[in-house]
Amino acid sequence: MKKKILALILAAVVFNTGIYYPADSYAYEGVDAVSAQMEDGTTGKNSEQASDHTETQDLQNPQEKDHQVLAQEQDAQDSSLNSDQQNQDGQESDDGSQIQPVSEEQDQEDQETGIETEVETQAEKTSVSYRTHVQTYGWQDYVKDGETSGTSGQSKRLEGIQIKLEHPEYTGDIEYRTHVQTYGWQNYVKNDAMAGTTGQSKRLEAIQIRLTGEIAQHYDIYYRVHSQTYGWLDWAKNGEYAGTAGYSKRLEAIEIRLVEKGDAAPGATDKKYLHPMVSYRTHVQTYGWQGYVQDGTVAGTSGQSKRLEGIQIQLNNQEYDGNIEYRTHVQTYGWQGYVKNGAMSGTSGQSKRLEAIQIRLTGEMAQHYDIYYRVHSQTYGWLGWAKNGEYAGTAGYSKRLEAIQIQLYPKNASNAPAQTTRSYIANTEAGTLTYASFVEGSGWQNAVSAGTISGTTGQGKQLEAVKINLENVKDGLKGGIQYSACLETGGWQNWVNGGAVAGVTDHSSRIEAMKVQLTGEYASYYDVYYQVHLEKYGWLGWAKNGQIAGSTGIHYNMQAIKIVLLPKGSSAPGSTANPYTQSIYRPNRGISNALGISAAAVVMNLQSHEKDKFYLGTRYEPDLDYRSPNGDISFNGAPGMNCTGFVWYVLKSAGATPSAIPNQQEYSQCAGGWITWQRKYANQVPMYDFRSKSAMLNSGILEKGDVIWIWNENEGGKHGNSDYNHVGFFWGETSSQDLFWHSSPNGGNQISAIIGLSNNVSYTVMKL
Repeated sequence: MKKKILALILAAVVFNTGIYYPADSYAYEGVDAVSAQMEDGTTGKNSEQASDHTETQDLQNPQEKDHQVLAQEQDAQDSSLNSDQQNQDGQESDDGSQIQPVSEEQDQEDQETGIETEVETQAEKTSVSYRTHVQTYGWQDYVKDGETSGTSGQSKRLEGIQIKLEHPEYTGDIEYRTHVQTYGWQNYVKNDAMAGTTGQSKRLEAIQIRLTGEIAQHYDIYYRVHSQTYGWLDWAKNGEYAGTAGYSKRLEAIEIRLVEKGDAAPGATDKKYLHPMVSYRTHVQTYGWQGYVQDGTVAGTSGQSKRLEGIQIQLNNQEYDGNIEYRTHVQTYGWQGYVKNGAMSGTSGQSKRLEAIQIRLTGEMAQHYDIYYRVHSQTYGWLGWAKNGEYAGTAGYSKRLEAIQIQLYPKNASNAPAQTTRSYIANTEAGTLTYASFVEGSGWQNAVSAGTISGTTGQGKQLEAVKINLENVKDGLKGGIQYSACLETGGWQNWVNGGAVAGVTDHSSRIEAMKVQLTGEYASYYDVYYQVHLEKYGWLGWAKNGQIAGSTGIHYNMQAIKIVLLPKGSSAPGSTANPYTQSIYRPNRGISNALGISAAAVVMNLQSHEKDKFYLGTRYEPDLDYRSPNGDISFNGAPGMNCTGFVWYVLKSAGATPSAIPNQQEYSQCAGGWITWQRKYANQVPMYDFRSKSAMLNSGILEKGDVIWIWNENEGGKHGNSDYNHVGFFWGETSSQDLFWHSSPNGGNQISAIIGLSNNVSYTVMKL
């Protein structure tokens, strides 16, 4: 049967060469003759020589050739018939086994289908071959159909590439172009031409490949690249970009495949081409124009308090038509007009801060992409993400922009930044904070706002209830205000929300202290300050954001309150010293009168740091002019205090004029200086001497905050000149409590029992 199939194939070959047979029977006889010749081994070189000889005879005597051919064909037919008969009768194979006879029907079927089957088996499908020119190695061998050309793990750049189709089933070309270092995108070449360079040491960075003509209707061309830093990227197809641009990353390897139209891609197709989509730079206070950054990188500064003054934004490697447009809100000028595509928005050389920005896409770009951006704003830090022309920044609060990030995402991309926090804060959004007081004997007063006094002063009337509210809030600012009152009977109440009553309106109790705080977005973008007028004390310092204002434990009531809402980080409306006290009011007795300060302010200043390290723990410094607690080293540049330096700092902090306070620099002897000063103000500063501590504690003279001098009697006592004299504040709650706040060579700043620096001492109390 194999011989019969070969004979049929050869018959087709002979027919196609143009040999003519006078009748169909002769033609088939010729086929059998050829088959017989094959069986006799007339092949190879002898066959070629015979063919050459026959051709010569044909030229000499064509008629004789025809007779010879007919004779040969007749012999071959006889031989073929005999062979067929043997097949029908059965014959032995090479190994001696019997070959089963084949029926005429099967033989005929084999003859009809044999040629077609053999030809289809040998036909090859279209494939794609390619080779690359690799750094150091030069041109590599061709590979095909998804095999890797190039290297990985060797840091070798691709410099050129050739691509071709083999055994094309359809008409058409394969075209390709490369993005080359320095040169950018080259023109398309096709069908095994070189794209890239050789001998120039220029890296390929990206590639596009496409099919044209009929073959493009039947196949997709897929390709992926191995890129420096990023490794294997995903599959691109049919002219899409593959690789990177704008990052100076070399291609190191490539794989290319033909896939029948409609079949699945060889792998993931998402991340096939990396390139800057948007570039931007900012003009920064002090530094001027910075370099361009791309795709979400921070432009500007943070933590340096430097304002942005101008910005330029541009699109890169656009796939679609369209522009990027933007405008800025500038100090003094407000919103400027839109500019586009790299033009400057803002100012330079005018020292004007940017406060807000809007950015948008136009044209086809706007149909395919969303533009996201966020800003780092003074005080607030990074605000939330804005997109597609939304506001980002602040307006009306004089807050500078310090940095910005900008990024493009495909339209409605699932990985785009979440917009969960506000991108823009304006003074028109906060609304108005109002508050009203329920006054002893008068009831509810009208609501006031903006730091106006609610309640009374100088009338001895106490507050019994307060309510606070936020009104006219715009743009859905989330959050609000809540507050709590501490009553003289019952203590702290639960927090209530805006508009509710804190306190009581049945005259059963009075308010001693308040706490007020913001919630939600209000707490992120605003501060609430409040100040109370306290019985005996008068106006205390400003508290904010949930701090206690007023007093507890001493039964002093509030008489008035002021509240103000300010942008986050704004300066306080006034002094924040001592908004709260737990100390019985200390009336002026002596030193405070002479210095023009409040004795209560001195005590409250100390009390406010009784549980922190502002004073406590500051190292003792024997130098005669050291006055710097841990909490404020501005005077000496480093922490350190001696005993007189500590007293000086506290009195200064309570409001005394620094030069009016006795200290070593103004008097030749520190102790003597205080004595001289006291004599000057004897009618204002009562002074009491004691030979023992017990006598002093039992005298009933001491009040919290009084200044105690402890003299070294071994060197003249009160009128001597000794390095072992000592001074500090009496800190007992009663006149007999042995507590002393001082800076000592033994342990630094501390609260301890009253103790001097020698074994033989006397005491002088100077009333505060």
